[in-house]
Amino acid sequence: MPSRPADAPRFPWWYRNPRRLDAITLLVAVVPAAVGAFVLILLHQQVLEAVPAVVTIAGALLSRRVPRTATLIVAAAPPLTYPLDIDPTLAWCLVVVSAPLLTMRGPSATLVMWTGAVSNAASVALNSLPGLELIPTSVSAILVVAATATAAATKRQISYLRAMEDRALEAIAERDREAERRIVEERLRIARDLHDVVGHKVAIVSVQLSLAEVNVAKDPERATDALHEARGGIQAILHEMQRILEVLRFSDGEDAGRPTGGIAALPELIGSFRKVGMSIDARLAPVDEHVDALVDTAIYRVAQESLTNAQKHGDGSAQITLGLADGTIELRVSNGVARHSQESGSGFGLVGMRERVESTGGTLNITDDGDRFEVVARIRTTGEST
Repeated sequence: MPSRPADAPRFPWWYRNPRRLDAITLLVAVVPAAVGAFVLILLHQQVLEAVPAVVTIAGALLSRRVPRTATLIVAAAPPLTYPLDIDPTLAWCLVVVSAPLLTMRGPSATLVMWTGAVSNAASVALNSLPGLELIPTSVSAILVVAATATAAATKRQISYLRAMEDRALEAIAERDREAERRIVEERLRIARDLHDVVGHKVAIVSVQLSLAEVNVAKDPERATDALHEARGGIQAILHEMQRILEVLRFSDGEDAGRPTGGIAALPELIGSFRKVGMSIDARLAPVDEHVDALVDTAIYRVAQESLTNAQKHGDGSAQITLGLADGTIELRVSNGVARHSQESGSGFGLVGMRERVESTGGTLNITDDGDRFEVVARIRTTGEST
């Protein structure tokens, strides 16, 4: 079951603890009858005076298995006081306190109300003969009606709350099913995109590479053309993969239109490293030309990886410059090498940088003379080969 929100309404205890409510109504019916029977026997030394109370207890205990029969048994207790010549007060009071139990456990509140009210009124009227005490007779019947009505209202409220809770749970389940259905549909759509677009372009690239392989010796010019076509196909594949990954990268609470990182985000990136104690000399020339999305991301990732390496293995300072000339962006990141670096890199970051730059048609040069480490990336703004 889903967790309850902090501001969700809290259900009353008698709904949250149905067993406790049932136990309380049972005790309310049985305890007064048992105490009354004990007191009558103790005071009057007459076992017969306890008969109505014992009958009431028997009906209360049977109310779970045979509620209709139990209702009739309890209702029979007050009239027994007339042939036994017993004061009916305790008997009809026990019917009143038993009414909630019989109503909660029984199938019909109407049966409990009418049998109880008629039984009480008849017992009081019979024991008041030859006259008729109107007030006690009315009170004994009205109290049964009130107790039964209260219990019936509580029972209806429980049924209503349970129905509302079931509807809420069903709505949540339906929402989850709808979300799962949409996820499956999105996966199928992405699979179709991969099959129809990426798969097709991969097949074309494979053909072009095969053509280049066949003609590399006998027709170099044709092989070169095939390789150029293959490069274009690979770049198209990367564009398509970038579009698909942008769909998968963001969760519901994120802005899917937000860039994953680019040249415009370099100042923020540099600021994040400065916040952790690095001294960075940054010289970022404005890039006014339109920059291909893959190039924009590649420049950002190279700067990110280079500064990360400078933080891990450098002396705490770094220089980063960004320039644009003749349609080519040049990114240069250099840092001093720490004499006693505690970490050794795996090299995968450098490999990743090189692959990312070369996939956009650029070049990456890495220089390490033992004292200074420098990364230089040159990429055309259009993503074409430099």
